[in-house]
Amino acid sequence: MITPIEERRIRYIKAGYEPLPCIGKRPAPAEWQMMPIDVDTPANWSATYSGATNTGIRTRFAPAVDIDVRDIAVAEQIERTLRAMFPDTRLLVRTGSPPKRLIPFRCEVPFKKIMVNLESPDNVVHKVEVLCDGQQYIADGVHPDTNQPYTWRDDADLLSGARADLPLLEEETARRFIAEASAIMTGAGWIQVDAQGRPKKKSKANGKAKAASRKRAPPTRSITAPRSRTNAPRSRARPRAAATTRSTVPPSTSSSW
Repeated sequence: MITPIEERRIRYIKAGYEPLPCIGKRPAPAEWQMMPIDVDTPANWSATYSGATNTGIRTRFAPAVDIDVRDIAVAEQIERTLRAMFPDTRLLVRTGSPPKRLIPFRCEVPFKKIMVNLESPDNVVHKVEVLCDGQQYIADGVHPDTNQPYTWRDDADLLSGARADLPLLEEETARRFIAEASAIMTGAGWIQVDAQGRPKKKSKANGKAKAASRKRAPPTRSITAPRSRTNAPRSRARPRAAATTRSTVPPSTSSSW
């Protein structure tokens, strides 16, 4: 007999998605990124991965914007920025641990994950990601940290339509969004960090350029030509002369190189 979880996963497949059995946030199959998925696959998962009761969505052709920001005001501002890029378009919003949120899209040409991490003055690391080729997100089940069900705003989830009904997100737009989200967080006084929360190092090229600019040029030495003085021969003393006349050539000026 088909279980409610199996039935829902089959519906995802028919709607154009690629569902995955997950334990918490982690996909249960080792080869989940590449394994084939069809309407017959979910029936096998119930026996093989009985503890994988959460359902993920593979994002290769169904990317998602993950606003993993714990500051509610900043999270709201980032979502408004995203909505401004898709005016007059319905966006679905999934929540697991508020105020964090995820917004699904579709794409025709997969691209790698794009992300930015920033640390707020209270030492909390926040991140904004666009998940795509090689990632997945949880569509339904129980959040492992809150122990509460994942919810969709206004009860409009992925099965409210098909993947083809989601707004199209291309890589160029995704990169522009991440840049604007980064600017919002930087404007709030947050600093960019790496995935481990360490301040992000500047590129080697920039570092070398700055190091070069700090090097002081060697001082320019001033080479001064020796002073030359030419004395005219003294005139022979005349009888009863009151003084001896002396003629001098003025010294040459110094030259600097």
